Order: sequence, then C-alpha cells, then structure tokens
Amino acid sequence: MCFKLKQNPSVCFEGWREPVLLCHPGIVLFQKVEDWNLWIQPKRTSRNIVQKLKVADLQNILAYVGKRSNGRKTELQARVLNMIRSRNSGGMLKIKEIYAQLMANQQRMNPPITTPAPTPTVDLAPFNVNNYFLPPMSSGSLFNLPVATPGNTIDSNHMAGAVHPDVKFRKLPFYDLIDVLLRPASLGAPNGPQLQYSRSAVTRQQQYQFYLSPQHLKHLQNKPQQAQIQVRLCKIEPTEQDDAFPNGLAIRVNNKYITLPNFIPSNKQNVPPKRPAEPLNITSKCLMSVSSPTKVFVTWDEEYNSPRFALGISLVDKLDSGDLIHRLRSKAARPAEFTMGYIKEKYNSENDSEIKTLELTSSLICPLGKMRMTFPTKASTCAHLQCFDGATFIKMNELKPKWNCPVCDKVRRIVF
Repeated sequence: MCFKLKQNPSVCFEGWREPVLLCHPGIVLFQKVEDWNLWIQPKRTSRNIVQKLKVADLQNILAYVGKRSNGRKTELQARVLNMIRSRNSGGMLKIKEIYAQLMANQQRMNPPITTPAPTPTVDLAPFNVNNYFLPPMSSGSLFNLPVATPGNTIDSNHMAGAVHPDVKFRKLPFYDLIDVLLRPASLGAPNGPQLQYSRSAVTRQQQYQFYLSPQHLKHLQNKPQQAQIQVRLCKIEPTEQDDAFPNGLAIRVNNKYITLPNFIPSNKQNVPPKRPAEPLNITSKCLMSVSSPTKVFVTWDEEYNSPRFALGISLVDKLDSGDLIHRLRSKAARPAEFTMGYIKEKYNSENDSEIKTLELTSSLICPLGKMRMTFPTKASTCAHLQCFDGATFIKMNELKPKWNCPVCDKVRRIVF
C-alpha cells in the first residue's frame, strides 16, 4: 500500500515500526497497514518552543488544564507535549499567551536592530492522524504569533479599517466619556492581508493610530488617577453594543503588549475558555506627545462566518461607587407624592377586565444585603413596588458588573 507524499524537507515521520522503502522521490511504500496510523507533524517546532519555557511556565500551563504540575523539568516538558498531541485547546491558548509574554520580554531586553529581519513565528502543530501530509506552518498550525521587530513590515501600510459611525458602544456607568480619540473602525477587511491561515480561521493584523491634543494632555496631567485612554471592541451591529472580543486577540501599543483579562475556564467539554470582554486601559503605553502618533496593532483570528468587530479609542474618567451613589442621590430622587400616586394607580384600575390589586406587601429588608435599607432604590422600568438598597447595589456591581435587578432579575443599568 502506498500513497503520494508532497515533497517537503520540513516534514518528518516519528514512531516507525518497520523501515520503509523509498521507491521514488515523493513515493513512500508502507510495509504494514498499521503504518497508516503514524503521526505526522512539522519538524520538532512545538518541541523547540516547549524547551524554551521555564519550569514555572510549564507548571502554570499544566495547572491551568488541571494536570499534575510537579516533577522534573523533563517530565513537565513531556506532559506539555502530550497535551499538544491531544489537541487541548485551553492549554494551547495558555501556551500562546505565555510565549507572547516571553517574546515581549526578550524584545525589551534586546536593543532593536536597524536591519530588516524576517517575521519570527510560533507554530504549534498538533499531531493529526487524518492528514497524510501537512504543509509547513500553514494548514496544520493551530496558531501563529508574529513578534514585533523593527523590520517587521508585513502590515505597516495597512492602516485602520472603515469607520462605522452607526456603531455605538453601550455607556458604562463607571466611566465618563471625555472625548473620542478614534471613532469605531472595523477590524480588517475580507480581502485584507493575512498573517496565517488554518482550516477554520484566518489570523489578521490591523494598525490604527491617533494623536493627543494639548487639551487631552492637560486633562491626563490634571487627573492622573482618573483619566484613562481606553480601547473598546464590539460586534458591528446597528444596535447599542456591549464589549466583545474576537478569538485570538492580541494588542500592541507602540510595540508593547497590552495585558488582557485572564481566560475563564469552561465547564463543558471541548469548549475553549473565553476572555471576559471589558474596556482596556492603554494609558501607560501611549506617547504623551502632540506631534507623535500612538500606534495600535491588533491581531485576531477571523473565523469563517463569524461576526465582524469594530474598535474604538476614547479618553474617559474612571468613577468609583461613591461617585455613582452621590449622583444617584442628587439627580434620581423622586418625591414621596410620586410613589403614593403610583400605589394609588395600582389600586384604582379603570379597566374592569384587569385584575385589581387588593394588597401590596413590601419589605424594608434589602434583598441583596439582607439588612434594613438606608437608600431605597427601584428602576423606573420595573413594575414591582419592592425596592433594594441603592448603595449596596452599586458597590456589588463595581466588583462584578451585571446590573441585574435583585427583585425581577432583569438588566437595569444606571444612566445619568
């Protein structure tokens, strides 16, 4: 039994049970049918990457996927390689994140050179029994990370995508918008440049840039603890959108990587972990200059039939729970007569077919803090009379923003 193998010096075969007979260049004759089940992979690329990782990084990867993380370095490396062979998507994403940090640290320690250099890449190709040949670093790769170097000009001329003025980010209660530095612009175009492709996704990169005005710099200097330059991403939809991240997201500001939120492991099998989408603070990486632009490079995996995403950059002021509580007390208070009229309306229904209210019961205990309310609050869009403590509600959402009404469990955001 034989099959045609595409000639490629970077393809190797491991684990042969019997020697094979090379009849002709590109023709391999198997002496046993079982040899069809041999593993095929690009030549030791993943092994070289794993050998570069430190013991702490190896232990971090194994602990992330729930495997034993003690032992010698060679044992840890063997376990990580076995994880790559088993196509553990969560572990692969963790390796991608750690290797990106390693490359960023090496770049900071090594001074840049002026001569152009080829783009270094990371290619972790899993073993695959269904593919009888794998082209090097293309269809067999799970991901490919570009490392920023002065000579890396693969996308230097590909500037920001089309501006979408109809895309609107949902207003965040804990941030005051001061000015828009970059209006929402799409991530890439269908015919844009590609860094890497696989059977299910295409890795793309997009460059954006913006300038700071003297007023922006003055605002940042006057409020160093509050003022932030914020990056937000969302899906391109006609309605108001919450933050959303594409898969494989990586952001560099002036060739410095931005720390993204940690992955949240999934309880379901074969479901990769997801990053919680939230605004990103890039203030420390920006150039505080009027004449020099701040450049933002975004890399992401564009899956087939996946939604399009947009990116926007704004100057905002960060608020705390005390600021929101003060605003709620001063701007959103309603007189007692309004509440009494609302209760009377519940009793005196003019529609005879409606079920009339004979009794209304309301507790003074907050359903959140289980204590007596000192700041009774209710959303204007809620039909119930039961209130909750507004200060407790705001403080809880400052830690983990969900903004669900504790009485009817519907989303109720604070908007001033």
